[in-house]
Amino acid sequence: MVLVLHISLFAQDSPLSPFDALVGKTWVAEGQWADGSVFKQEVVFEYDLNKQVVKAHSMGFTDEARTVWGARSHGIRQWDAEKHQIVFWEFDTFGGLTQGTVQTDSSGFYYEYEYGDGAQKNQLTDAWEQIDPYTYSFKVGVRSNDQWQEVYLQTKFTALPAFTGDRTEIDAIMAQGNKFSEYYVSGNTKALVDIYTEEGKIFPGRTEILKGKEALTKYWSPSEGYVMNAHKVRPEEIVVVGDTAYDYGYYMGRSTNPKGETADWGGKYVIIWKKVDGKWLMDIDIWN
Repeated sequence: MVLVLHISLFAQDSPLSPFDALVGKTWVAEGQWADGSVFKQEVVFEYDLNKQVVKAHSMGFTDEARTVWGARSHGIRQWDAEKHQIVFWEFDTFGGLTQGTVQTDSSGFYYEYEYGDGAQKNQLTDAWEQIDPYTYSFKVGVRSNDQWQEVYLQTKFTALPAFTGDRTEIDAIMAQGNKFSEYYVSGNTKALVDIYTEEGKIFPGRTEILKGKEALTKYWSPSEGYVMNAHKVRPEEIVVVGDTAYDYGYYMGRSTNPKGETADWGGKYVIIWKKVDGKWLMDIDIWN
């Protein structure tokens, strides 16, 4: 079951404001076309000309055999005031140009365009449909009246966190974050608290700062009758400097109360990590 962190991403500050959800992140996807060929792409979106246009830079395969990786295409999205819609142009490394329109709603983005020549020309749709702020379902196919007639590709685009520092150390920090979620869901309080330093500090809302293993054990011990169904963290940025690192992003969870009522919840977090005896541990943990 998908956990959704409810964030208003489509406040219409400008006609291009839906792209706020995509700009500033690197989006990656891998999949397989209906004919069995490999799909792999990396896309970066950015605003330009005082937010009058969105530029999309795509990396992908640049040869027919799909063995050479490089700059695959560059695109522009712009608001057409006369047509009262978003239009786009996509220039690819093979000399081709694809152009069409972009429809947006609370679900995501729908690129509509003609592809092919002569009798092979089709009206296609590329759909980016949001799963959570870091994941979009991606489909390419023939879509009519909000129904898919044919699907040629179905995969997901996932946003990469911004990393600064040794990737081995960053991977170790992310692994510790995943273990925290695992122990939280399983109720393994001792293992969870062992991810903190000896003087680790947490900042729960509406209460004092809690410090040290004893206080943290009491706080993180499961409440009677409550069941933790799921928990995950999604880093927005991780920066490592020597034996210290900071990590911030979003967390999401699902729990069931003693009445059997299930609720989804989530928020933002900031963690200061310290490397102690070769292991990354949380020293300061703040969330809201």
